[in-house]
Amino acid sequence: MKTDSLFYRLFQTFPPLLFDLLGVTLPAANTYRFQSVELKQTAFRLDGLFSPPETYIHSPLFFVEVQFQPDDAFYQRFFCELFLYLRQFDPPNPWQAVVLYPNRTVDTGKTFHYQDLLASPRVTRLYLDELEQPENASLSFRLVKLVTTPLSEAIPLAQQIVEQTSRETIQRQHYSLAQVKNREFMGPDVFAVVGVPKGERKSWVVWEEGKGPDVVIELLSESTAEYDKTEKKRLYEVQLLLRESQMRIVACREWMSDQEASWNTWGVFFIGR
Repeated sequence: MKTDSLFYRLFQTFPPLLFDLLGVTLPAANTYRFQSVELKQTAFRLDGLFSPPETYIHSPLFFVEVQFQPDDAFYQRFFCELFLYLRQFDPPNPWQAVVLYPNRTVDTGKTFHYQDLLASPRVTRLYLDELEQPENASLSFRLVKLVTTPLSEAIPLAQQIVEQTSRETIQRQHYSLAQVKNREFMGPDVFAVVGVPKGERKSWVVWEEGKGPDVVIELLSESTAEYDKTEKKRLYEVQLLLRESQMRIVACREWMSDQEASWNTWGVFFIGR
């Protein structure tokens, strides 16, 4: 599902997002990594596993599923995959299971055999439309809320995301010496780079850092959407080595402006390695 891939991309880029959604604080939250795990069983695959470093044996594993479509057999499959993983890998860590639903109406899985598990503190079902957004919510938390926000509330939320983006992200990116000499500064609205030393930077200089972004996010508006999706996208593909096949349009809405009586469009696209 396209929605699933959006969440898994967010989790991979921002692992602490899961703990923001759960409303819990873990001392080692920033050390977790997110991955998909192949199980040695036909047709079984764990879509999401948050695991701490190997030496953190007292930190829990988090099994995560994003379920945006009704599925009567979901819990049968999910718990089968989970316990098959525990049997095959026998990890020393405790474990938690998290299921993300857009709302309660999608939670249609048969629960008769799993009521004790679902009632235990090991399993958390999150309904995104019911989550309260804190005032200091992270950018990734706001993006998740945007996916499930009703159309009437989406516009102000999108504006908040744009404002937060300008405060929290580096917006200049230098990818060539000629660009610097000509003072041609252009970069994504939001981007993330993994595998580099942490530290504050006033700009991201590709040839100094040794790599470009792993994920690029563009916030689209009616006046810039065509340019962003064509010329700017090609620039990212060529200069930042982001392939076209990996671009995702993850959110796009249209509405009628009462004042202008014309159609306006905004959206978000993700590009990642």
